[in-house]
Amino acid sequence: MPSTKEIQEKAERIQFIDFHPYAASKLGQEPWIIVWQHNEADGRGNETYYSALLPKGYKQRALSDYSWDLSLGSGMPWSYRNKETGDVSYFRFSDNDGIEPLVFSRNFNGAATPFHEICEDFRHYFNLFEKPTKRGTFIYVDDSGDEEEVVRQSSSKIEIKLGLMKRYLTARDMFLALYFEHNRFELLTLDELGIKAESRDYKSDNIFYHASVVSFDLGLGDEKTLGRVMGKKIISGLDTDDLTEWEGEPKQYEEFIIKVDTNGKPVLFTCNESDLLDMAQESDGTRPYFLTPIFFSQDVLSDYYSNPDKYEVQDGYVSCYGLWGLRMDNNHDEHVIAYLGDLGHLPYKEQQRWKRFNIVPDGGISVVEWRRGFMAEFADPERVDLKFKHVFRNVCRNWQKNRGWNLFLPLAKADSHHLISLHIPNTDNQAEFDQQILSLCKVVIESINIAELRKQFTPSKVDLPPIGLLEEYLANIGFSETGKFISILRRLQAVRSAGTAHRKGDNYDKAMISLGLDETGLRLLFTRVLSELIEHFEILQ
Repeated sequence: MPSTKEIQEKAERIQFIDFHPYAASKLGQEPWIIVWQHNEADGRGNETYYSALLPKGYKQRALSDYSWDLSLGSGMPWSYRNKETGDVSYFRFSDNDGIEPLVFSRNFNGAATPFHEICEDFRHYFNLFEKPTKRGTFIYVDDSGDEEEVVRQSSSKIEIKLGLMKRYLTARDMFLALYFEHNRFELLTLDELGIKAESRDYKSDNIFYHASVVSFDLGLGDEKTLGRVMGKKIISGLDTDDLTEWEGEPKQYEEFIIKVDTNGKPVLFTCNESDLLDMAQESDGTRPYFLTPIFFSQDVLSDYYSNPDKYEVQDGYVSCYGLWGLRMDNNHDEHVIAYLGDLGHLPYKEQQRWKRFNIVPDGGISVVEWRRGFMAEFADPERVDLKFKHVFRNVCRNWQKNRGWNLFLPLAKADSHHLISLHIPNTDNQAEFDQQILSLCKVVIESINIAELRKQFTPSKVDLPPIGLLEEYLANIGFSETGKFISILRRLQAVRSAGTAHRKGDNYDKAMISLGLDETGLRLLFTRVLSELIEHFEILQ
């Protein structure tokens, strides 16, 4: 016989003492809402959750009864033909009450494995996609390009993130009905549990359910007592105070440093275009111009460089997928500059990211930006990493055009980020330097077109290593910088082999000295390497 404490715990369990406060408060208000679930509770009962979308006018009717308004498997489209009139009626969700399934229960009568799925309208409204590496997990991409898990689905449960569910209810002007049915069994009788049979309704302005405890003995098992709750809770959309810009509320704007006052204190101003002057307006001394240059540390681009699958940093432009883009002046060696009005076109979350790296104005825009933006002139990039990409792409394009084959093979899609994210390290950070050396070697050395070069030589030369083949070929065509060009490639390869891609040791130290490392540090070393390559590529071109 169980102890007195165990009997009390069993009695409280069968009476759902734990469930009543949960249903009244937390149910439907947790970070993740269970919209479908069925599980067996260790052989001592089962729990089922389901849900439906209710039109606003249906709420009171729904709360007049604790039974479910939509049963599992219902809500599928159907039609019928009136025999008398011949008219055909089509019902998208089975009836005319306006109740819609949020989760469709798909059953194929044994012809295929049953499954459950979130309604297509919900997935399409938020443009969700299923995560390839995590089946059943659906991803929402916001206007900043950030990904967020919003649906989690398994064979026994489907959950939706509360925030997105609320947004959907607000957009549809509907309620969500969360249905639940829990059954709990006990091996002890009511007398042994020290309780009496009872049946009671629980109702408030958003919940109605029935709870009962009865004797249960069907002669099919050892269960003697059954506790059961069944009902629904109504979840509404967002309150007026919680509405954000997606519902048509005014867009939010950050303030950025436009100058310093006479005490050296930063002066900030909004990037809201409607509050800025255009170039045709005369300054009133209180409002800055749309084209006011705003300065940032170069770290503002670090997140973009480190995630090239999502962002692309180009000469004068940074973008995220097709969601947003920002013109900028990144031809400075020390700063990144963007115009105040252009910053206002970014999603607010992205404005906040740039705000973290905002610094007081320091000088002016680059010569390249002045020529391009104000003189309407063509100008090649001047910053070394941008110039390297520009020159390298020109060499590759012109070589293929004039000779009919690629001197450097185009990078595969999985490797394309090595060129996209190639940049001068912001600091002397060893990890960042190593990554940039690896990328540079991938772009240049590992992309040498060995197959085409071998076609240019007799069999005695085809076994030369890639750099050796390139050296022979460039010498044969009379490239005046062959020796110097091949030297920098070999020194780069030595650094990569001696430590960038492997454990570092004395050989790495020697390779770095050979490459040109001195007291000026890794950042300037990488800058000089790129400058040397640019010089050779320009002559080669």
